[in-house]
Amino acid sequence: MFAGLGFSWLAGGRLVAPNPRSFGLPPAWSQPDRAVEELALESASGATLSGWFLPVEEPCGVAVLLHPKEGDRRAMLGRAELLAGAGYACVLVDLQAHGKSPGERVTLGHLEREDARAAVAFAKARQPGLPVVVIGWSLGGAAAVLAGPLGIDALVIEQVFASIEEAVSDRFDHHMGGWARLLTPLLTVQVPLRLGVSVDELRPVERIGAAGCPVLVLGGGADPYSPPAATRALFEAAAQPKAMALFEGAGHVDLQRADPARYERELLGFLEGHLGSDPWP
Repeated sequence: MFAGLGFSWLAGGRLVAPNPRSFGLPPAWSQPDRAVEELALESASGATLSGWFLPVEEPCGVAVLLHPKEGDRRAMLGRAELLAGAGYACVLVDLQAHGKSPGERVTLGHLEREDARAAVAFAKARQPGLPVVVIGWSLGGAAAVLAGPLGIDALVIEQVFASIEEAVSDRFDHHMGGWARLLTPLLTVQVPLRLGVSVDELRPVERIGAAGCPVLVLGGGADPYSPPAATRALFEAAAQPKAMALFEGAGHVDLQRADPARYERELLGFLEGHLGSDPWP
């Protein structure tokens, strides 16, 4: 019993540990004639978010790209390259407690939702009148859903957990076997202690219906952390119009790298269908 308590406490600490990193400008950008703009955005999370604005000539829209846990804005550069080719200017930020953005702990979407709001507000102010799409991967997707409605024109979430309880159980199951799911309450009980927020506030499946825009839900067919059941639950809870795609054989990995051709087809096809000449109202 005491071993389980000790293990769960250590696991909880690792789950919310900050992930600071230092780095320079993007190593490559598809629009080399345009300067990358360094950003410092004030967020209600309490952090001044560090980020980049990546402009394009004559943009058709703006994409806000939100990275996964233990990542930073650089994880979204491949998506930015793809979107730039389709005419989207891009906003990339380090969520609080990640990359160059300060923060005491990762809050599993609670404070990060304020970062999503700050990034969207910047996108709207920087390119007024253009459609705004948010693409969030894992933690970034959870933050975008929990922040909703963001007043955006489309939302794409990738490999997002349905609820924090299920996310914890799935991780225990993957690393230690099915019996370890019994330890889930020992970790979820730490959420209000460590983060000052109820587990009830960390259930994207209960918030996605309020997105207020077309939603694309992407998942990995072999993802042990955000399994197909979570992807389907989020899709079913989303309001119309919506779409879903499972990348067969893909674990909790970068779906764009796992299958570049399909990722491009799913993402750009969805955006063209909803942000084209006859956008969703």
